[in-house]
Amino acid sequence: MVPSITTYTRKDGSKRKHRYYVCGVFHNKGSSACKANSIKACDAEDAVTNRIKEFLNDSAGFSQTIEKINKDTVQSNVKSKEQLESINTELKEANAMQEKYMEAFEQNLFPVSILQERLQKLAKSKNSLEQKKNELSIQLSSSDSKIIPPDVIRLLLEKYVQAFEQATREKKKQLFQLLLNEITINQSEGRSRTVDKVELDFYFSEVNLSKTFTLIHILYLESEQLEESSSSNPDSKDQMPPYLQIFLTLFMVRFTVALLTVNFI
Repeated sequence: MVPSITTYTRKDGSKRKHRYYVCGVFHNKGSSACKANSIKACDAEDAVTNRIKEFLNDSAGFSQTIEKINKDTVQSNVKSKEQLESINTELKEANAMQEKYMEAFEQNLFPVSILQERLQKLAKSKNSLEQKKNELSIQLSSSDSKIIPPDVIRLLLEKYVQAFEQATREKKKQLFQLLLNEITINQSEGRSRTVDKVELDFYFSEVNLSKTFTLIHILYLESEQLEESSSSNPDSKDQMPPYLQIFLTLFMVRFTVALLTVNFI
């Protein structure tokens, strides 16, 4: 969702602005791609912060969610390793076949045109396998043995809620965009729209570029600057900020957390 503002003029000539969030697809591609699904900004912001608070207050549910993400990551890595082994086997077979074709070429066992065609097909197959191998290797190197510490995620979300509740309107929009991956809107017949599902996106890739590290810098930078001004240390400029060291265990990790509405019967 993206922020939007509408302005209307009162009878006395004064103007009033209303803040909304609208569907990002609608905002970028228009009504032919999706509906606006607009919702008042205050309603969306309250719903998201309340959902995060509920998530944090439910200690058992919070721990189970992070534990499931860790288990899914381990299972995904196991599958990726199996795929990598299979690809390596296929590459060995392709290399062996390539050698046979070259021997056949040297011994004039097949017409040159047929050998060229087969070698070209084999080369395409090898290139495809090599690409998949590289992708899997990168994936495994970035996520292998990366366990998400629940206390670190809790610390980040608590800091987020605290900062969000004290933030200006402009800052709230920025904080929304840095943490939220998707918001699903629900509208019952005859009722106003409400937030159904909230999906948080945690993306710890490059320290100075990724969404979540940018969010961390914003949440902690002001307080760190205040501390630095009160106790200036000439050597501290060359050191990594203490708040950043807390989250380095999650470097190159990406995952989402869906916060659903809970209906009690």
